[in-house]
Amino acid sequence: MSFGLTGQEEWASVLKVAHLWDCPAIRALAVCRLDRELGEPGSVSTSFERLVLARKYAVEPWATSALNGLAERYTPLNSEEIEQML
Repeated sequence: MSFGLTGQEEWASVLKVAHLWDCPAIRALAVCRLDRELGEPGSVSTSFERLVLARKYAVEPWATSALNGLAERYTPLNSEEIEQML
């Protein structure tokens, strides 16, 4: 069931609201759907997005795999990415 939501941006919004309103069941659903949207946990291409979400919304299982993916990335963080991390 998709609940009419499509894509990473919409599920990230659900995660944000669930985190703010302390709704664990909805938060778990959003984390599950974002896992699908973001692909493999250690994926170099989505590691930064995964780390940003992990830090903002306390998704601790994502932090380690995201950091590993960033360490394996060939390019350094760009200025926009650095700004998002601050």
